[in-house]
This record gives sequence, structure tokens and C-alpha cells, in this order.
Amino acid sequence: MFTDSEKPDKTQSVLLIKLLGQNLFWIVVFLLVLLLLFEALITSGWIRPILPYPSPSANASFPELDVKFERLSRLDNVNCLFIGSSMADAGLSPEIFESELKATGKSKLTCLNMAISGSMVESSGMIVKSLIKWQSIKLVVIGLSPYDMDKTYTKTRPIASFPVFTYNDGQISMEGWLFNHFRLPWYFASLPRFNNASYQTGLTEWDKLINERGVRVTYDIGKIEKSSQDVILPDFTINPVDLQMLESVLNNLADKNIEAVVIEMPVHPDVFPYLIEGGEPEYEKVFVQPIQTLLGKTPAKFLRTQPFVTDIVNDEDWFNKNHLNYLGAKKLTIYLARKIAVEGILQ
Repeated sequence: MFTDSEKPDKTQSVLLIKLLGQNLFWIVVFLLVLLLLFEALITSGWIRPILPYPSPSANASFPELDVKFERLSRLDNVNCLFIGSSMADAGLSPEIFESELKATGKSKLTCLNMAISGSMVESSGMIVKSLIKWQSIKLVVIGLSPYDMDKTYTKTRPIASFPVFTYNDGQISMEGWLFNHFRLPWYFASLPRFNNASYQTGLTEWDKLINERGVRVTYDIGKIEKSSQDVILPDFTINPVDLQMLESVLNNLADKNIEAVVIEMPVHPDVFPYLIEGGEPEYEKVFVQPIQTLLGKTPAKFLRTQPFVTDIVNDEDWFNKNHLNYLGAKKLTIYLARKIAVEGILQ
């Protein structure tokens, strides 16, 4: 028990609590002013060249993702997105797509390729769910192949759990709120990797490879093995997580009246028989049919390319067995844009 002289002074306690409350209030005000000031400086554009590339998370290292968001920050009025894995990353050209559609008078779009190397539908889907909240998007083009939905590919799946993206999928958090309302956290998130040599090397390489519209550009021609080879995706079945995410994304786009086109991303025709065990019949059964069934429930359109790939590109248009070089990307994009225009796929 306290003696009379040891009893706490209630007045002093109240004053201390009041003082702490006032200090906390002014700290919060200072941080908000700092965030708003940074927003104003970013909008003006003059400090952007001295800033690190924005990053959606401080806890994971995906340099290509940071480069893509840097490209997004520099391109005004983006209303069209390409998403998918490296096959769409290297195989679809926004500039060609725009020019082909504009030539027909069908559409006025500003497109950006936000496909990420190794990205699964689970992670691509979470990214696009956020992008359609941040940008006034009219069209989303989804590049899709068995690679994007294979259960054995896991490297990029952590992207789907970044708070910046899960916030827009109903998982509220302070980190998610800050990243979604202010740009300063994106730049702070890059600071821990300043001294990470591996990350900086990767960032430099991706920065050189990716053009201003987000396309991974190479003109190299690969040598494709034409003889019998091992199956690339043995025991392939569509990962239910990826199929559910695709359905969720397509429903989300439909709810917002955003048009969606799903593109079958092709592999080299000499490799195609070995992509999935059982060749073309099994490919149609375990990959194409489930996608067609799902898309039949949505307004999204599905454009096939694998059956016609030899009419679209030739051997000089391939970088390797499942990636087109930029010459091939131009040809594939022209084919798709003209098909979309002729068939009146876009409203």
C-alpha cells in the first residue's frame, strides 16, 4: 500500500496523458503533412529522376516488378493492361496493339504490359485487382498458358500476399492502406535493398530489357531442339488456386464493365507435343476445355493461337521454345489486334 506521501498525483497523471496525446497528435499531423508534401512533389515530376524505383513491398525482392511499376508511374492515362507471365511479358506489344486498333477506328487505348516473368495467375490476378482500382481501365488482356497455372511453379506466388494487393481484396491492414493512399511508402520500401548487390544487378538488367511500355525486348533468335524430348510439364493439371483467381478476376472486371480478352500464349510448334504428357489431345482436355468452360460464364473472350502459330510466326521469331523475340511479338500482336477488330470483340 502507498503512504500518503507515495500516492500518485492524479493531476500529474492526467497532465502526462494529455501531453502524450498532444505529442502523438502532432506526430501524426507531421507524418500526414510529409506524405502530402511528397505527393505534391511527385505530381510535379521534378524529383522523380532522383528517386529509387517504387516497390510494392519491403519484404520481398522482385526487381522486374519494381521496373514495371516505374514504367506505370511514367505513363499517363493508362486505360489498358496486359497481364500474365514472361510469355506475355515478351510476346505482346502495347504499341503495336494500339496502332492496329486505332488504324481501324475501333478504339483509343493507352496500354501497358504489366506481365511479370514467372507470374502465376494467383499473383497476376491480385496485381490486376489493384490496378483496376488505381487506374481508369477499359480493357485487360490476359496472356494465359499452362505455365501460368502449374502447381509446381511457386517463386512468384508470395506476390499475392503483399498487403498492398490484399488490401484491395478485402484484407484491411495499415500497411495496405498506406501503400494504397500514398506514394511515399513505395519509395521507402526500396531503401532496404540499396546495398543488396544481387537485387541492384537484377534491377539494372530488367531496366535495360523492358521498354517504356513494359515489354521485355530482345531480337535474339534461339535454336529450338526439334528432336524428341522430355515432357516439360509432366502430370499437369490446372492449379485450383489459379483457376479460382482467374474466375474472380473475370467477375471483378465484368462487375466494373471492363472488357477482358484472354489470349492463349503459344509455344514453339516443335515443342508443343512435349508441353503436356499426352500431347495435343491432353492439352485440349486438361487446359483448353476448363478455360473455355470458365469463360463461357463471363463476357470475356478467348482467342486461340497455338493451332495457328505457324501461320502467325516463323522460326526466326522465337527467342526460345516458349518465348517470342520482339519481331515475333509484333507479328502475334498484329494478328490478335486485327482479329479483335474484324470480329468486333471490343465494344
